[in-house]
Amino acid sequence: MQKIILTSLLVFFIGGQIASAEVSPATPEIKDASVDGDNSNVQQDEFIKIMEDNLYFEKQKRQLVNEVALEKLRSELKKLRGTATSPVMPAMTETIAPREVVSKPNVILVSKIGGLTKVLVSAGGNKHYLSRGEHFSSGGKNYILIMDSAGRYQVKEHQQ
Repeated sequence: MQKIILTSLLVFFIGGQIASAEVSPATPEIKDASVDGDNSNVQQDEFIKIMEDNLYFEKQKRQLVNEVALEKLRSELKKLRGTATSPVMPAMTETIAPREVVSKPNVILVSKIGGLTKVLVSAGGNKHYLSRGEHFSSGGKNYILIMDSAGRYQVKEHQQ
């Protein structure tokens, strides 16, 4: 759009200069140089004013486009955060009591000191130092520490 305006102004400006040059009379007249200078200065001033107005318009247009883009990003961010101003109907669902998740006990550390082997077992947030074959309870269940055929310690649930 800006290029079209500039080219049309340039065509009018050049066309005006060519038209005034073609209308020269057959007999040379003595013209006042100051009149021609003022006429061209007026045209140049008008051209400069049009260009400044165009630049100001484009600057304002860019600013408005940036503001619109910023508002779009803000609204998307609000939607992602879930803080949109749209009213939300409360869902009619049953309140389910949260179940306490009991993690299965696992072996953390095996230490052999002075011929005595102790195993650190983590069960439900508690830590137990046990020897092979010892029983312990966690989360309402009984467990036993055993050694498998590969020589690794494992915690198995034990039925009494």
